[in-house]
Amino acid sequence: MLNLKAVILAAGEGKRLRPFTYSEP
Repeated sequence: MLNLKAVILAAGEGKRLRPFTYSEP
């Protein structure tokens, strides 16, 4: 799924920009 890949990329960038938003390891 293209959406899944986009979510993974967005999550990776989100962790860099907003690490406090994602509580994942």
